[in-house]
Amino acid sequence: MSATSPITAGSGTSTITVTARDASGNPVQGATVVLAATGGGNTLTQPAATTNASGVATGTLSSTLAESKTISATIDGVAITQTATVVVNAGPVSAAQSTVGATSPIAAGSGSSTITVTARDANGNPIQGATVVLATTGSGNTLTQPAATTNASGVATGTLSSTLAESKTISATINAVAITQTATVVVNAGAVSASQSTMGATSPITAGSGTSTITVTARDASGNLVQGATVVLAATGTGNTLTQPTAPTNASGLATGTLGSTVAESKTVSATIDGVVVTQTATVVVDVGAATKLAFATPPSSVAQSGVQLPQQPVLQVQDANSNPVSGSGVVVTATVTPAGATPSNTTATTGAGGAASFSGLTLTGTAGSYTLSFAAEGLTPATSGVTLTAGPAATILSNSSTTQSATVGSAVGSPPSVLVRDGVGNPVASVPVTFAVVLGNGTITGANQTTNTSGIATVGSWTLGSTAGTNTLTATATGSGITGNPVTFTADGTPGPAATLAFVVQPSNTWPCCPGQHGHGVPSPSRWQFPRTRTPAQAHYLARVSSRLSLA
Repeated sequence: MSATSPITAGSGTSTITVTARDASGNPVQGATVVLAATGGGNTLTQPAATTNASGVATGTLSSTLAESKTISATIDGVAITQTATVVVNAGPVSAAQSTVGATSPIAAGSGSSTITVTARDANGNPIQGATVVLATTGSGNTLTQPAATTNASGVATGTLSSTLAESKTISATINAVAITQTATVVVNAGAVSASQSTMGATSPITAGSGTSTITVTARDASGNLVQGATVVLAATGTGNTLTQPTAPTNASGLATGTLGSTVAESKTVSATIDGVVVTQTATVVVDVGAATKLAFATPPSSVAQSGVQLPQQPVLQVQDANSNPVSGSGVVVTATVTPAGATPSNTTATTGAGGAASFSGLTLTGTAGSYTLSFAAEGLTPATSGVTLTAGPAATILSNSSTTQSATVGSAVGSPPSVLVRDGVGNPVASVPVTFAVVLGNGTITGANQTTNTSGIATVGSWTLGSTAGTNTLTATATGSGITGNPVTFTADGTPGPAATLAFVVQPSNTWPCCPGQHGHGVPSPSRWQFPRTRTPAQAHYLARVSSRLSLA
């Protein structure tokens, strides 16, 4: 038997010829031939009649399945030893039956999709040796064509990579036939790039009221927008209210937050995206608000002397409601004091370009005590500060005890001299050195060097008068210049004590005139003078004459 070969699947037909012979090789006429074929998709047509005079009978084979078929036959039930082979080749490329597939998704700039094309004929048979050409939509693509024709399975492969994140449509032609099926490759954005990602912020804003919108755009190394990334914001400076984005980046790679602040300054806003620190930063300038109040740039002294300039002169700054300094010259600031009792001087200062008013020579004069200094300007909330006013420099000294008194000679006066030191408005001045000194009478003192106490008083320790009766003088001198009443003079009259002895002022002569009632002319030694308690008139006369010449001691 024999068969025409090859044929095309689905269209070709092989003619199968069987010749019946006897053992001697003679053709056998009228024999019944039955054909058989291996494989699938076959259409096997049996001979229409028995063998003819030449012993020949014919049938046909066609198939939709491309493969090698083995044809066998029986003649009158006898299986013929010989077989025939019919090769069924695939038909032409079918656009509908051929397929295109691709791995997806891939990462932009790093991933690669494998594209698989299978060439088939109309009956689905794989076509070997077909030429495949690939194509893709979009841009940023690197498309690698198959290196060879389709293999025995009808397959050819290529690859696709891209730097542009988008959906790609892959198409193919096989032997110039455009395949109906296409494949989709999704190119996703790559990892976040610090240098390609960007951020921006609206600026300037007003302290305490304005809000800056901060916009962060996430991109990969190829500049593709990255969706679903987590953005965390940060800002320099103080007084900030920083609101983080409420959701990850959207399809446009965007996430937004806000920044407000009560502190006027330039803020640098930075961001991380999925933990990657973005190279670019944004600047938000926070401007000061409207002027609303005064505040101390330098507070006044908390303790001051009456009539003396405050050691620390105040500096007042114009500020907005959030305590930011407000620039602007020409604002007049006036100082006042409460309660009554002290009077301020040099009470005004005017702001310069920076909005600060510096006082010079501000002085409080008045009764020592606690006061409140207020600093005000038109339309602004004033600033206040407490101050304790103490006595000023010593200005006057006066006696705090009687300036005249008397005492027995050689004894201390009953009231030690005392002085009171006051400032120019009558406040007692403490800690003023006072020196007490004997000027007349040769008396003595203790505690000559004293210091005024908190009541402004200094008192000598003691003053003992001299031994001679008469006027004693003591002075009290306060240390310092220009002190009215300095020094204070005290006098004390030294009086004799009780009579105790007689003493000659003039030595009498050694001869004594004759006196009535006396005998002899010599004058007795003074140590032998005796005067009875009851004296005669002559004795009284004599004593009167002697007493006029003697001093009692």
